Amino acid sequence: MSIFARNANAYRVALLIGAIDVPDVIAWADSEIAASEIPSNSLIDISLGRSKTIAEIASLLAYLAVDTSDECSLKRGIGMLANRIRAKQIDVQTAIMNCYRCLQSENLLYNDDFRIFVNLEDDVSLIRDGIFGPDKLPELESDLLAALDEMTQYTENAG
Repeated sequence: MSIFARNANAYRVALLIGAIDVPDVIAWADSEIAASEIPSNSLIDISLGRSKTIAEIASLLAYLAVDTSDECSLKRGIGMLANRIRAKQIDVQTAIMNCYRCLQSENLLYNDDFRIFVNLEDDVSLIRDGIFGPDKLPELESDLLAALDEMTQYTENAG
């Protein structure tokens, strides 16, 4: 899988889980267009996609990614969420549920590398149902950030 395709898939996943926004993807597409002699039509469509929905942009990114099940790019995309959590731009429970749903739709939820999100989702459910109190949130945030940082570290070491 090419670096470009891996980046496209990482941006697709990051967009779907709320780690980045459409303008971030457009900025990436613009930089790729500037670096390319002949950019693909899908990349140009993304660049011009300010009025497109997240689903439309994600679909274009999936086309560019070719292999949307590449674990390295999935980890990179999920790892991007750590910055948003640390900046308090997304709450921990929403971040966990977004990752859970994304991995579930990708049929990767029970993959060993992503199984942590099953446990984290269980904890979110226990908080929501009142079994765990809000005092569990700092531990949950710490566990999530540790998992995200591990994914980021893995992708940095993988290339």
